[in-house]
Amino acid sequence: MKKIINMKKFILPLLALTLALGSCNMANDDDYKDLSKDLCDCVNTNAKDLSPAMRNAIIKSAEDGSAIDQVMTEAMMKDPTQGMKDSETLMKIATGMEPCVNSLEKKYKDIYTNDSEAEMQKKLLETMKAEKSCDFTYAMMKKGLEEQNKH
Repeated sequence: MKKIINMKKFILPLLALTLALGSCNMANDDDYKDLSKDLCDCVNTNAKDLSPAMRNAIIKSAEDGSAIDQVMTEAMMKDPTQGMKDSETLMKIATGMEPCVNSLEKKYKDIYTNDSEAEMQKKLLETMKAEKSCDFTYAMMKKGLEEQNKH
């Protein structure tokens, strides 16, 4: 039996959160909404220094399917000074996320699901997509999962 969440690292660090198989206290839609909100709060807190241009470039990449490295490079080239700051912020996200994810692991440790990993990821993404405050987290997770599935 696995815990409900497990942080995975992706390019420039992107992340995906997964729910795991099991029984006991079964996950429902409210659990996915709560987990989504909590995860988005973590990401938003850790990405607060990211420029609107970079944030929008990552969101655009998730919306139109463009290559994330391409849109990030374009955003950095428009304002190289801000691009360097954004690069530093992106690198710090994974480190800053660790304490938050550890807290979420504890919070959701007794909630399980019988859904496959792909089904869990899909539900979490759908929940994030519906929340405006999760647009950046949704974009990062979507692009991260796409990269993970390439390998």
